[in-house]
Amino acid sequence: MPEKSKEFQLEMVFAELQELAFRREHLTNRLNLLIMLTEFRQNAGLHEEVDEKEGIEEELKKLSERKRQLQQLQERLEFKHFTGGTFTTVPIDEPTTPSSMGTEIFFVEPPPYPAPQVIMDVSKLPPCSSPTRCPHCEQFVTTEVITMTGSTAWLVCLVCAFLGCIAGCCLIPFCMSNYKDIVHKCPKCRSQIHKCTKL
Repeated sequence: MPEKSKEFQLEMVFAELQELAFRREHLTNRLNLLIMLTEFRQNAGLHEEVDEKEGIEEELKKLSERKRQLQQLQERLEFKHFTGGTFTTVPIDEPTTPSSMGTEIFFVEPPPYPAPQVIMDVSKLPPCSSPTRCPHCEQFVTTEVITMTGSTAWLVCLVCAFLGCIAGCCLIPFCMSNYKDIVHKCPKCRSQIHKCTKL
């Protein structure tokens, strides 16, 4: 099968899968509303039956079956097997059952970039924004980093004052982030996770 026609078929399958997902979501929401409406009517003492519910359930079954067929077609279009050093596509007409796949070996290449390292020990967080697990809300987050005036800035200020920098130069450490402590905060629950002090 030509490469262009295969790509076109894949695009069509993908587009139809997206339409099916949107339609299924719409029908599921409508079915949930009908169920709530039925419960509300029963609680209010009205016993009117809604016929639309069975039709929606039937259409959802049809959409599920069509989705399964499209996914099988997509797998057949994307399926490649290794033969004699070259990759070839399996024709659509051939079934891709486990018996037809044989015992070929498939090679999966790792991604070109390393996986992000999640630092579980919050006391080992570096002085930059890092992925970790918040001990307060227990969510995996990338921390927000802010700087705060700490003991290092005060110590450098006092040393500068003792050396004779009393004309305001001793306040310079309060303006430099190199002398400030770094605080890691959770972007979700806004709790302080860890404080990296300079001393």
